[in-house]
Amino acid sequence: LIVRHRDENNHYLARASGLEKDVTLYVVKDGKRTQLGTWKGAVFGDAWHEIGLIARGNQIEVMWDGTTLYRVTDGTLTQPGKVGVWTRADSVTHFDDLRVVSLAP
Repeated sequence: LIVRHRDENNHYLARASGLEKDVTLYVVKDGKRTQLGTWKGAVFGDAWHEIGLIARGNQIEVMWDGTTLYRVTDGTLTQPGKVGVWTRADSVTHFDDLRVVSLAP
């Protein structure tokens, strides 16, 4: 998932990797990707999974199958932006039921 997307060089990215068996959060600022958090132990295969990403102020929460994996504090990108999905060329990923909820008061 991508949030606060301004362009290809500025956004937050939560990535689930079947090869590395992890769920990792990155911030991409001016084209430089920095890892903010990771969780090892994701189970993959022929099953659907749910990945979630909540960005509220400088607090970012990453979820996997309805469970919070970790929370980080990062103020790199604080302005609203676009939301989307992302995948790499070395994996097969299917997306379904993307839900976006505004957290603005």
